[in-house]
Amino acid sequence: MAFFSKPMAIVAIFSIAVLFAVVAFAKGSEIRDRDEVRLADVKPTPSEVNLVGPIEPHVCSVKSVEPELKALFDLHQAARENGARCGSTKMRSTSSLRWSCELANAADIHVNDMATNEFMSHTGSDESTIGQRATKANYIWRNVAENIAKGFDLPNDVNRVWLESPGHCKNIMKPVYREMGAAKAGDYWVVVFGRR
Repeated sequence: MAFFSKPMAIVAIFSIAVLFAVVAFAKGSEIRDRDEVRLADVKPTPSEVNLVGPIEPHVCSVKSVEPELKALFDLHQAARENGARCGSTKMRSTSSLRWSCELANAADIHVNDMATNEFMSHTGSDESTIGQRATKANYIWRNVAENIAKGFDLPNDVNRVWLESPGHCKNIMKPVYREMGAAKAGDYWVVVFGRR
């Protein structure tokens, strides 16, 4: 008499494979660029998704967000419409972005964490990545990227600095990103870009 039925054995093997993948990732496989993640880089397990719980809905229209965040959204739209030079790379004009409530929640999670704990990093104080925070905010993504900044009061200033930084500029300009959300706490800023 077999201890496991065939379907149970398949589920057990799959669960073990997922466990090994999560352990291997947690033990130090590095993402190439910490402010950009593709679905292939981080695949949260169902238990990770369940641990984070639901997030309260964020403002669902860019028209009703704080004026500073609306201004930053408009500045990013203008850059995408006009094209930009990101370091030595000329980025052509590209499609406009849509405001995402979920990405705004992911940005809000991280900006408040950084402001409360007085640090600046793409890794949260709980070791979370942008991919994990986007998932926690219920954003089902293929690609996500994050720009962070500290020490700026005005959207024009933070946008200018990001456009002068090749990596941050490319995040703003890449056509793969179709949506964005942003948050600000004190002089900390976070913008999250994504594609479903």
